[in-house]
Amino acid sequence: MTILNPVLYGEGGPVASFHEPPFIERERALVMFRLFYKIFDVVHADSPALLEQARRLRYRVFCEEFDGYENPDDHPDGLERDSFDAHAEHILLVYKPTGTAIGTVRLIKPRPDNWQRSFPVQGLCDFEHLRDAEFIRGACEFSRLCISGSLRAEAKDHLQNVYARSRHLASYERPLVRNIISMTMLGIIGVAFERALKNGLTNILGIMEPYHINRLHRSGMIFHPIGPRIDYHGTRQPFVTNILETFRHAVEHHNDIWAVVSQLGRIHSLALEVEQLHREKGSGTFVPEIDYSLPTQWRRRCGDVLPSHLAWLLAM
Repeated sequence: MTILNPVLYGEGGPVASFHEPPFIERERALVMFRLFYKIFDVVHADSPALLEQARRLRYRVFCEEFDGYENPDDHPDGLERDSFDAHAEHILLVYKPTGTAIGTVRLIKPRPDNWQRSFPVQGLCDFEHLRDAEFIRGACEFSRLCISGSLRAEAKDHLQNVYARSRHLASYERPLVRNIISMTMLGIIGVAFERALKNGLTNILGIMEPYHINRLHRSGMIFHPIGPRIDYHGTRQPFVTNILETFRHAVEHHNDIWAVVSQLGRIHSLALEVEQLHREKGSGTFVPEIDYSLPTQWRRRCGDVLPSHLAWLLAM
């Protein structure tokens, strides 16, 4: 099992030593980062047992909670799966106090032997870039992104009524518990971004309900529609998002969300490195006009591209 959450710091660590302006926003971002990974782990499901957990959770959500999305009779073993699982990576969100996996996503990677049929969205949308081999080889699709409503409710109840009242949380952390619960989806997305980047992929394709796209957009995510809305298990919007564009927007406008999703800039710096490799090869990205460098207030600690993913943390 590979645990993907970063090293955490105790009292007297980054939060206590962080005093550069704007102090309030950046201190809050650090507190939110520490608190999120105190409560949740984001796990790469890289073993048969963890993969089974992911598929069982998908069955719970898509066959039971979302009545009619997937037919339970097609999955008599209680594990929701399809042919795209064969070239996908899977991620789990785990509520640490109870060890319960409450959310998951799979990252479908391009098929080198058959790039034209790499992703589900290619069969549902007539976006011109989906017929471009170079674009597809630098992209992936986020699919089966979900958090179980019932398990989330159980975790929320435990967190607010048991864990938050224990000695595990500092007094300044307790008022932020509600915010942390609302960021669970973003935590999954952040690690999915990391897995994409480690495969050299910078563009994310997907299909999502407009309501969820709007919610994630308000949280700092940037989505580009790649066609009209379609009827696919209800109304869905095909989209593409570029990892660096999203990080750039979030670091400017949503510091606390950026801190969690990018793991204090570690994944942002990885994205910069991958983008630089693409540019050296002349492959570019979907939105090459974006200024991807970190803004001045963060660059003081990160540099334009970190030589080490922990350089900023070590400098604090």
